[in-house]
Amino acid sequence: MRAADARAPAAAPALERLPAAEGRPVLARAPTRAVCAALRSRSQIWAERAEQLARRSEAAAVLLEELFCALYDETARLNPGTAPEFHRPFGLLADMMPLTDFQRLRERSAGDTVAAALAAWRLAERLADGLEPPPARRRRWLWPPARRDGDQRPVEEDRPRGRAAAVPPRWSVIQAVRDVRGMADADEMLRRAWGIGPGRRGVHPLDDIWRTVEEVRALPDFAVLTDALEQFRALLGPVRRRRRAAAGRGVERLVGWETGSDLERVIPEESARLADPDLQPLFVEAYEHRRLLQIRYEGEDDGPTGPIVCCMDASRSMNTPAALGRERFLWAKAVALALLDLARRTRRPFVGLCFAGEHELETFEFPAGGGSAETAAAMAACDFDGGTHFQAPLEHALRHLEQAAGRGGGHIVFITDGQAQLPEGFRRRFLAAKARLNARLLTVFIDGGCHELAALSDRVFTVASRRLASWEAAVAGLGQSVVGRDLSRRQL
Repeated sequence: MRAADARAPAAAPALERLPAAEGRPVLARAPTRAVCAALRSRSQIWAERAEQLARRSEAAAVLLEELFCALYDETARLNPGTAPEFHRPFGLLADMMPLTDFQRLRERSAGDTVAAALAAWRLAERLADGLEPPPARRRRWLWPPARRDGDQRPVEEDRPRGRAAAVPPRWSVIQAVRDVRGMADADEMLRRAWGIGPGRRGVHPLDDIWRTVEEVRALPDFAVLTDALEQFRALLGPVRRRRRAAAGRGVERLVGWETGSDLERVIPEESARLADPDLQPLFVEAYEHRRLLQIRYEGEDDGPTGPIVCCMDASRSMNTPAALGRERFLWAKAVALALLDLARRTRRPFVGLCFAGEHELETFEFPAGGGSAETAAAMAACDFDGGTHFQAPLEHALRHLEQAAGRGGGHIVFITDGQAQLPEGFRRRFLAAKARLNARLLTVFIDGGCHELAALSDRVFTVASRRLASWEAAVAGLGQSVVGRDLSRRQL
C-alpha cells in the first residue's frame, strides 16, 4: 500500500473495525487507527508478522498495533481507561513510552509508515515472550512453610528468584528500545544511501520497501558497505546548484558585444542618442531592426549531463583485504554506489558494469534521476571468480555512451586492481570514440596499474589498499572531476 492511501481518512469506514478500540492502551487519532487498519488489510508482510505474533500470544498481536500507533502518531498517549484484558500490553507501553530512546525513536518514525511499522514489529517481536501468561506456580511458592517462631507470613527468601510477572523486567524493555532505536538509525542511513524511498513521500509500496531493506541487510558485510558509502557520499560533497539566468539575458559572465533590441543591455554609446533629438530616429530605427549594440552575457555551463558509467573489477583478486580489513571489492562497490547517488542528484543516467573475465560481465542501468533500490542491491551483490579483462567493459561503456549521444560530457569511471593487456588497435579505436563522444575516462588503480589503460585515461588515481586516506583522496578527486568546473562541457 502507498503511504498516501493509508493516511486517507475516507478509507477508514471500509476497513475492518478494530475490536474494542476505546479500551486499547494507546489513545491515538482516528486517521492513525485508519492507517493501522489499512496495514492489516492491505499489507501482506504486516498481516504475516501479526499472525506470527498472534500464534505466540494474543497480547503480542495487540502490542504490535499499539506500538505502531504510538510510534506513528506523535500525539498518542497512554489510555487511563484501558480495558482489563489489555493490562499486559499497557504495562509494557507504560515502561517504554517515558524512555528517552523511545521518544527519539518516535521522532524518527512519526508520520513515516515504513519506519513506524519496522520499529513496531521489532519491538513487539523482542518483547512477545514477556507477554505470554506466566506458568502456574507450585503451591509451595505461594504458601511457604511457617517460620519457627509460629509466624505464618511468607518468608521473603523463600520466594522465587527473578521477576515472574506478566511483562519482562524493566532492563529488558530498556535494552530492546535501545537496540531498536539503533536499528532505526541504521535503516534511515541504509534507505538514504541505497535510494530506498521514505514511507511518507515514497512511491514504493510498503511491502516493497520492507523487502528491499531486508534484502540489503542480507548482503554480506552490508553494514561495512553502507558505512563506506556514507563516507564517500560526504567526500563527493553537495551538488552546487548554479543560479539560472533569466530568459534571454545571462547574468553570470561578460563575454563581449552583440546586436539586438534588449534595452537593459544597450551600451552607453547607444543610449546617448536618446539625448540628441536629431539622433533619436536613428536609435528607434536600430531598435526596430534589432541592430542596437548591446553587451553579451552568458550563464555558467551546467557541466556534463551524459551518463556516468562505472566499471567495477569483480575478479578473484578483489577479495584481497584492503583498508581497515575490508575487501577491495567492498571499496569499489562503495565508490560505485556513491557515484550512483551523485548521478541521481545531478539527474544523469548511471550504468554499473561488474566485470572479471572476458565473458563475465553484468550490467545495471539507472535512468536519469531514478532507478530502483533493488537494482542497486543486485549490483552490490554481483561477484565473479575469474581473471581480469579490460576490453569487454570498455567496449560496453562506449556502447552506452553512444546510446546517449547528444547529452555530452559522459564519464567512464574504471576501478581495478588487476593487470591486463589492451591491443593497440582497440586503443586507437577507443581514443577516437572517446573524442567523438566528448567523454572522459577516469581510472582508479588499487595497488598497481596498467600502462595501456593509464594512457587512455584523462585522470588516474592510485590508491594504497591499506591506506584509507588514499581512498578518500581518490573519491574526492572523482567528485571534482565529474562535477567540477574544470571538466565542464565547454572544456571537454
